[in-house]
Amino acid sequence: MKNTLILATALTLLATLSGNAFATHFHGGNITGFNVDVEISDDGGNLVAILQSNPNDPENVIDLTDTTADVNYNGTVIQSSIALLPQGAPFNVHGGGTIQTQPGTFDTEIVSLSLNSSLGGDFNLQLIGTRDPLDFNLTPGPPQPVGNTGLFISSHRITPEPGSLVLLGLASAGVFGTRRRGV
Repeated sequence: MKNTLILATALTLLATLSGNAFATHFHGGNITGFNVDVEISDDGGNLVAILQSNPNDPENVIDLTDTTADVNYNGTVIQSSIALLPQGAPFNVHGGGTIQTQPGTFDTEIVSLSLNSSLGGDFNLQLIGTRDPLDFNLTPGPPQPVGNTGLFISSHRITPEPGSLVLLGLASAGVFGTRRRGV
């Protein structure tokens, strides 16, 4: 009985905290508390760099309406084997574009963006995904070029910030720890 009560309390707390940790607003409004992971490849398809948004940066904002998107986020080159994207280098990505609902779906959207990166210059990006839960990826097809650099975005994903996943892990550990002690 106690285990059931503890489990229910932990799940309720997790749902409350994770909703606040995502800090997202859908169907109009600013989305904050997100994570962007990007993999960059050369023209041979070889991974040459991994970029990631800076977690909890107050300047990281995605503003979505029903038909438009504006993006601004700061990040860091996490791993790189090329001089154009030196490891540890900070960068900013900003720009905007349009949103269309994918035909035949209720909540899947296609976002076409014209962006500028402080490291790679101008580039276009097309993403597909959902706002709730926040999860956008590259549309299927060939890698998308990064301006005139000869590099390509081979993976691009926008998800809730990782802190929300930590909350889930902590709640699970608490529940299982309690069960193990036989309380």
